[in-house]
Amino acid sequence: MFSSIKLAMNRIAGHFGYVVTRKGNVRSACAPPPVADGSNPTLSAAPRFAEEVNRFTHDSDSYFSDVQSLRQENEQLRGMMNIPSILLCTLPKSGSVYIYNLLSKGLGIPFSPVATSLFPEVLIDFDRFYVFNRGRQISQAHIPATPVNLIDLCLSLDRMILHVRDPRNALVSWINFMDYTNKNTDSMAFSAQHLPYIGDHWTRLGNAEKFDVATKYFYRECIDWLSSWFDAIGLDFSGQYAYTGTIPPKDDTNVHVLDSAKYSTTIDRFGACPPRSVKVLLTTHEDMVVSGETSFIRRIMNFYDIPSVLYRKQEIKKDMSTHFRSGRIDGWKKELTTEQQGALTEHLPTAWVNYFGWQ
Repeated sequence: MFSSIKLAMNRIAGHFGYVVTRKGNVRSACAPPPVADGSNPTLSAAPRFAEEVNRFTHDSDSYFSDVQSLRQENEQLRGMMNIPSILLCTLPKSGSVYIYNLLSKGLGIPFSPVATSLFPEVLIDFDRFYVFNRGRQISQAHIPATPVNLIDLCLSLDRMILHVRDPRNALVSWINFMDYTNKNTDSMAFSAQHLPYIGDHWTRLGNAEKFDVATKYFYRECIDWLSSWFDAIGLDFSGQYAYTGTIPPKDDTNVHVLDSAKYSTTIDRFGACPPRSVKVLLTTHEDMVVSGETSFIRRIMNFYDIPSVLYRKQEIKKDMSTHFRSGRIDGWKKELTTEQQGALTEHLPTAWVNYFGWQ
């Protein structure tokens, strides 16, 4: 490459009657021959020569810059080929759709469903999981920690995200979402998940009555969902959840383990399951709000060993197209009466409140 550069420089210099020395020193080789009257006939050519040298230098710098850019793009393309599939297992109304859109668009990977959508009776579809495991896909579902789902996860994955939220805020968001859905989605009439919230059964109710219905079904289902997952990963509530901004990226204390042995040794039908374990990164909606989206996404990238250069932040709409309403972490205090707040907190384990900072 450098011999080509020297050859080009010689061509430039030769155009003006100069040569390049072995050391590449142009100026010392450009001394014009003396003339009798003391004048230098080549001085008029010097500015043109300097211009050509500067142009060549600029072009060579651009060339090297282009080569470096191509190398970086090549590394990115190679990295993109190795992006693993990302599973987000989320509590309903915890920012699920917004988060998977951040990752899907930022990494340029498609959404791939892996489970049914009938909360809380969600069941993994292992045929879809087979496709999902080819890599470069993202999926999100409200998968409950039932033995059959947990064994399927152990057989299918090596890591996943468990994303949760203060269920009191999830309840407030759910009530508002059901109001919106009744006005805008005809298909909900065919979903057993929505039966308590469909049509006149819901729309004729006042705010207090809607709260009672949602508490009786959705809130208690959320508590059961969270409880079964915390048990599955053996969450130790003697410590505290580590917010993203407080931990080194390579020492994430919120990584837990889901072990198939816990179920294959206690449930006969799963006795043939080989020993498998899944790393589970526990994240919270509150963490994303407090630490910021950039840090929150970086934490997920670190967990999946995805180079940060592969993520290109995209603007994601914060509206109902991504199921985004307000994203507040204190909505339950702002939108519920004191009596309603107390009714929800009464059924929320104190250990959870202290561990996650859900005061």
